[in-house]
Amino acid sequence: MKIKLIFSITSGDFQQGFGQVKINVYSQRANYQIPCHFNKAPELSKFYNNWREKYEALCKYRRGVGFKNEDDETDDFISEAESIAKSLKYIAECNKAFDCLRDNLNYWLNPVKEVLEQELDLNPEDEIDVVIQTPNISSESTNILQKLPWHWWDFFSQENFSDVAISFSNSKKVHSISLERIPDFPGPKRVKILGVLGEPGDDKDKDKIDVEADRRLLRKILGAYCVFLRQRTKAEFLDFMLRERWDILFFSGHSKTDKEANTGLLSLKPGETLDIQEIRETIQFNIDQYQGMKLAIFNSCDGLGLARGLAHLDIAQIIVWREPVPDKVAQEFLKYFLNNFTNLEEFPTGLSLYRSVQKARLEVQKYIENGNLPNISWLPVIHHNLAKDNPAKESISWKQLRQLPDTGIHRKKENPSESLLNRVEESWIKGVLEKSLHIEETIELGLSERLDAVIYPARRQEENSYQGISKQATIFTLYLLIQRGLDQLALLFLQYYSLPEGTRAIDVFGELENKRTMLILGEPGSGKTTALLEIAYESIIDARKDTTLPIPVVLNLSSWAAEGQQEPLAHWLVRELNRNYLFSKTQCQAWVKNQQLLLLLDGLDEIKKESQREDCIRAINQFLREYEKTEIVVCCRIQYYNKVSERLHFQSAVFYNSPTEPQINRYLDDAKKELLAVQ
Repeated sequence: MKIKLIFSITSGDFQQGFGQVKINVYSQRANYQIPCHFNKAPELSKFYNNWREKYEALCKYRRGVGFKNEDDETDDFISEAESIAKSLKYIAECNKAFDCLRDNLNYWLNPVKEVLEQELDLNPEDEIDVVIQTPNISSESTNILQKLPWHWWDFFSQENFSDVAISFSNSKKVHSISLERIPDFPGPKRVKILGVLGEPGDDKDKDKIDVEADRRLLRKILGAYCVFLRQRTKAEFLDFMLRERWDILFFSGHSKTDKEANTGLLSLKPGETLDIQEIRETIQFNIDQYQGMKLAIFNSCDGLGLARGLAHLDIAQIIVWREPVPDKVAQEFLKYFLNNFTNLEEFPTGLSLYRSVQKARLEVQKYIENGNLPNISWLPVIHHNLAKDNPAKESISWKQLRQLPDTGIHRKKENPSESLLNRVEESWIKGVLEKSLHIEETIELGLSERLDAVIYPARRQEENSYQGISKQATIFTLYLLIQRGLDQLALLFLQYYSLPEGTRAIDVFGELENKRTMLILGEPGSGKTTALLEIAYESIIDARKDTTLPIPVVLNLSSWAAEGQQEPLAHWLVRELNRNYLFSKTQCQAWVKNQQLLLLLDGLDEIKKESQREDCIRAINQFLREYEKTEIVVCCRIQYYNKVSERLHFQSAVFYNSPTEPQINRYLDDAKKELLAVQ
């Protein structure tokens, strides 16, 4: 059973004690309140500041000698033995100071522990989230309370406690996450992540961080639609926030807390720093307009000012680092957090944000113990936005964000639908996709919408939305260009509508409403088939979790015109399903008739005769008129599609652009990092 404990500390300080502490208990069994008080602890803030001084000294020393990377071949360092000895000395001093802080924290809280052990009726199977709420008390005490290593209170060391969050104040109601919120999505929602990659620092900067490592981790999330803003201006960032729904805001780069202004600062690019309070209204607009922004993650240093600046917005939870942190430690935390939070294969019911952070914290602790680092696994922290009318609201999960229902294939005997999923996976995912990718990284090509390639371009947002207005402006621009005789420029403007960095075909397909149909175009070897199989792979996973979703099947259109046969597409589908996946024609006919398939059709360009290719396009269009609910994705080389006059009656068409030099360089760097990781 889920239980939430909220420690509401409303007045007091360390010199006099905190006399009015209310511990609110929320569970399915009962809701009740435990009044108590925290004794005075005038030395506790000194123990914290002593630890912080030791930690800052260690960080300063390591910046001075540099963190020697495995691939760094320079000799501009002090001797290795001397460096290790001094580093270990600083680490020992830092850990000794932390041990004192932890021991005094437990001594201070022992009386509260005794009260809780008497009052709480806990079962071993309970999962308990804890929030430390600190409104309306002195600034110094607030800062220390929020920075204390609450996770190391031995009362919270019991296995059924998940994690400890902080909350700066009460706030208005957080939008609830409901499966009925966006009924227009035909399947599980793709979680939209706006990844802001800030200034990493130059090669000579000893504080340089690897923001690309965070980008690589985000790209691997199943069910996520990631868009990356790389060292953009504040105006560009605001534009993206206004444009469309974002479920998660992610920042990687340098940040710090401005203690005088009580706010957080983000370093977007050289010479441009963003005060988080400057974008509060824009973020709230995104929340109000699109019911978005359930989570913000700042994988950057000294982030309590960022959480404080966003505390009163309708963001359910925020993750920040309370102090400066080594880049490698931040990367390890993010890796394990994402693996826990988004991994519905290992955790089918979905881990809560609290439990995911806790498990990541434990992995970071192992990494620290093996890497000659101080004990700083307690520095990442959740800020929980406590809704006034629903303080017991559970922390979010990936399953909730994706709006996945509590259904799936759980039968002992394999049914035809499950068998088909297994055979598609065996033939195309394990047989083709995984073998073609010797490493996990793929080149991140730019993607454009081709508004001229299909009869009915996608309308992914309502006409009165920001994006809808933007497209209307595009049409007006085209009109002006044509009026002024700039036909060639207008044609270029029409044909190529560039999509943000990070956008993939699967993301565009996932955003389509109602019956989804899409054409994927590209040059030879540009990754069209890989994009098609990415859709197949994630659709297989989703279909296993939700039996109402269509079954993805991959077929090659080259056989449609084989031996001069040109038949209705429905007949061809039955024949190919029977031949490729070895099901009876009766079963195949039922799947087609009942529109239970997601058709992933490769190889339109392999129909060499232009006349036959046009006939095939007509057959697909006719099939869609007869089977209106069937979803289809078709792949074709751009030059072969352009040679025919017939157009597919699809919602959307995308084109994979040729790789640019920066994309090639990033791919080579990504591949190098991946290969080093498996050596």
